[in-house]
Amino acid sequence: MIKASQNENPFEEDDQLIVSLDQVKRNEYMDRLRSTNWDLVVCDEAHQMSAYFSGEKITKTARYRLGELLGKITRHFLLMTATPHNGREGDFQLFMELLDEEHFKGRLWDDIHRVDASDLMRRMIKEDLRNFDGTPLFPERKAYTVNYELSDQEETLYGNVTEYIRSEFNRAERLEGGYKNTVGFALTILQRRLASSPEAIYQSLKSRRQRLENRLEEGLDRSLRTEDLSYDEEDFEDLPASEREEKEDEFVIRATAAGNIEELEDEIDILYELEAEALQVRRSGNDRKWEELRDLFNDSEMQNDDGTQRKLVIFTEYRATLDYLIENLQTLFSHPDAIVTIHGSIPLDKRRETEDRFRNDPKVLILVATDAAGEGINLQCANLMVNYDLPWNPNRLEQRFGRIHRIGQNEVCHLWNLVAQNTREGQVYYRLLEKLRTASDDLNGKVFDVLGTFFQETSLRELLKEAVRYGDSPEVRAKLEQAIDNVDQERVLDILEHQALAIDSIDTSKVMRDKQAAEAGRLQPYYVKAFLLQAFEHFHGGEIAERESGRYEIMKVPQVICDHAKKEGMGGVRREYRRICFDQSSIRLPDRPDKAVFVHPGHPLLDATVSYLLKCERAITLEHGAMLVDESDNDTKLRVLFYLDQSIQDAVPSTISRKIHFVEIDSDGQVREAGVAPPYLDYRPATSRDKEQIKSFLEQDWIKGEELERRTIEYVIEYLVPRYLEEESHSQRIKLISKREGVLRKQLEQYEQRIQELREQEERIWQELCELLDWQEQRELLDWQELIRQLDWQELIRQPDWQELIRQPDWQEIARTVEQLIFIQKELPELIKKKDRIEQQSLPQLKQKRQISVAKPFAAGAALIIPIGLLEGRQDNSHLKDRRVTEHIAMQAVMQAERGLGNQPEDVSKRNLGYDIRSRDESGELRFIEVKGRRAGAETVTLTRNELMTALNCGEKHILAVVEVAGTSTHVPPHYLRGYPFREPGPSEYSVNFKLRDLLEKSEVPS
Repeated sequence: MIKASQNENPFEEDDQLIVSLDQVKRNEYMDRLRSTNWDLVVCDEAHQMSAYFSGEKITKTARYRLGELLGKITRHFLLMTATPHNGREGDFQLFMELLDEEHFKGRLWDDIHRVDASDLMRRMIKEDLRNFDGTPLFPERKAYTVNYELSDQEETLYGNVTEYIRSEFNRAERLEGGYKNTVGFALTILQRRLASSPEAIYQSLKSRRQRLENRLEEGLDRSLRTEDLSYDEEDFEDLPASEREEKEDEFVIRATAAGNIEELEDEIDILYELEAEALQVRRSGNDRKWEELRDLFNDSEMQNDDGTQRKLVIFTEYRATLDYLIENLQTLFSHPDAIVTIHGSIPLDKRRETEDRFRNDPKVLILVATDAAGEGINLQCANLMVNYDLPWNPNRLEQRFGRIHRIGQNEVCHLWNLVAQNTREGQVYYRLLEKLRTASDDLNGKVFDVLGTFFQETSLRELLKEAVRYGDSPEVRAKLEQAIDNVDQERVLDILEHQALAIDSIDTSKVMRDKQAAEAGRLQPYYVKAFLLQAFEHFHGGEIAERESGRYEIMKVPQVICDHAKKEGMGGVRREYRRICFDQSSIRLPDRPDKAVFVHPGHPLLDATVSYLLKCERAITLEHGAMLVDESDNDTKLRVLFYLDQSIQDAVPSTISRKIHFVEIDSDGQVREAGVAPPYLDYRPATSRDKEQIKSFLEQDWIKGEELERRTIEYVIEYLVPRYLEEESHSQRIKLISKREGVLRKQLEQYEQRIQELREQEERIWQELCELLDWQEQRELLDWQELIRQLDWQELIRQPDWQELIRQPDWQEIARTVEQLIFIQKELPELIKKKDRIEQQSLPQLKQKRQISVAKPFAAGAALIIPIGLLEGRQDNSHLKDRRVTEHIAMQAVMQAERGLGNQPEDVSKRNLGYDIRSRDESGELRFIEVKGRRAGAETVTLTRNELMTALNCGEKHILAVVEVAGTSTHVPPHYLRGYPFREPGPSEYSVNFKLRDLLEKSEVPS
């Protein structure tokens, strides 16, 4: 999701936008994005924004270039991926460069000097995540290897096709440039389709033969190479599944190593034979892989208790194999509607429809999919999966498994991998899966989270290629086995500790408490709804009406709000809304097809309304002050409520925190904190009559002048700022700064070490070069040595004479030495620049970020608070003391009752939160208790507007504790009403009275 802070969004009028990376990576969208600014950009499946090293060259995918642009036009950039590391440290550093170009930019010199990314990354291992009650968030996952052997007929076909592929690989070796890799890639695809199914290899061989025949008939006298087939394996791997298979088809049928007509004719003859052989296998029905899948349906895990089939996801690599499986499965189950498919050629809306059917229709049992369903689809309705084909990219194993092993999954997840062990690539994969199974059993499944990291030196794809081409060689087989054996428990633990990238743990009990406390004081839905409804009454021309419970129709938005939104560039405000709601549960209703617009803080309609209201009222209400009546205060003293804006800055300088302090001062000059929540929520606006009654009081000296504001500011500085500063100094921000500083110092040490190594190496190479060129005598002369150092060796080696010279055997060593020197001369200045940047910029800036200071608070608004006692002319205040005693006795009774229940109560009554006690039970759940003490004989209990709103927000977690007090006894049993269904107060209701007897009848005494 991309959330815009300004109106320069060229895509929508809304300030929130959800787009596809593949949609906006196109140039026309990139150009439009450059003129925008955003608060936050969030990229899911961010590993698709990849770049990689090819020797000295850096290749950037279109998605990566999009990532570079997004990082420049947003204030906050969040990349989300389960597979950030593809196994190559250099590629990972390029990925991290999207977040911090200065820290990661530059060439990776070796894998030893890895860049620490822990200060920028947070990674949660699935197996370590817990629910609030301490149980695992994700269920256990188990993977099984279904090993089978090809039939004699299949093995013969496999051997013949593999031999053809090997011979074509060897012939491709004579080709120059990138086309050699293009042919090799096409042959690799053929090998993978051979392993997929008889149908896939038959269709591929047939298509390839037909296309090459067409080329032969054209009688081409030019080169047979297809130069327009641009190929880059890493970029190719990041393509969407639909586009990837389409391009694979093109490579398979077009790329050939034939260099002339005769070679092309020979290849076509071979393809004829292989095609006929594949067709024979296809028609024979003797498919061992399909038979293994068919037999799996008899596994006990595949069946419900009544013997019916459970929901199952089957992944395959190729569309031809998918169609082949559908045909066989429909014959097996005889219920065509029980099987659905997802592949790249299906439009996105149809995929969503299929996903919905698979999740919710009990008759739909099997989903057969290509990797088009490998990302962004929720399939936790199933807990069974089969990899009919195994991907040559190990990260895709985790991505596929993650479709069913995700939040909301309650069952153990089972995955079956089908492997033909009597194939060359099958032997490699079988060994890998067995190692994975052992390591996973030992480490509770954590091996899946870092699977791609095992193959840093050589990718799994390259290992499988080698198995196909050189699998007969004992040396190659030993090398492959060694690479696979790298996957073991010790290696997993090492990766998890060193390279699993900032693995964090979460204190779920604290998160739960914070979440529950935030929910108790949230604005949504009641405060937001009340504000917007009153605002529509306040501004002329607005029409809004409730249509269903919790859902409203806006027939007309006030014109002034629409005009203001347009003028200020806020965007996204419509003239009318068929349905809006303020609670997410009301967005869709079972009996209503239409979807309601969810209005919330940040929505353009609400933001524009707030913004216009502030524009209209700031100069009057906020600056001159308002008059409010406190109907719960029977005192006769006026008070002034200030809200003061307070910020903390660092030495950069930049504002790192802002806070609003509510402070009251009365006519006696007594200053007190008015709570962390706005106390005016319980006050009503003063009427003209109220203002007339207290008119004479406004002439009193204590209310006039700037003395009140000065005293409240002094109070904030003396009593509230130190606490605020203490909270900030122990915040997560300081921890992150320390972590960042540690990373930079470690990086600085690595740079210094590497610079020293390069300088020593440079001196050694100069010595070797002088010896090779017999420059020893000249080297002793300072001027000559300086001249040599100034030589532009890169320019020198491009000269034709030099190129001719270095081809001579005697000059081979000199050429190698010069190339080493050029590398050092290129690398050294860059490292020195990065070292200086850390020393002179990054570390000093972090030091400035540590130096926090408090800006002087200023009064952002004020209100005169009129107690109801003053308006009603009460002179006897003895009842105030009695009320305070009663409230104290009630609070003590409830606190004692909570402790007796084994809970941990906390008195928060002075913080104006809408409740008096926050109590935590033994499970860590919070209870929000509003305490009402009443003298025996009292008839009513009054709840303020704020207390009612809080009760509605808290739901079942809210408790109204009513205590009848007689005398001064503190041994009074409270009565609890838990989750009482209070009605929402009307716009003009600032308190609501309830009959005490009615509440007591519906309550219970806690025991």
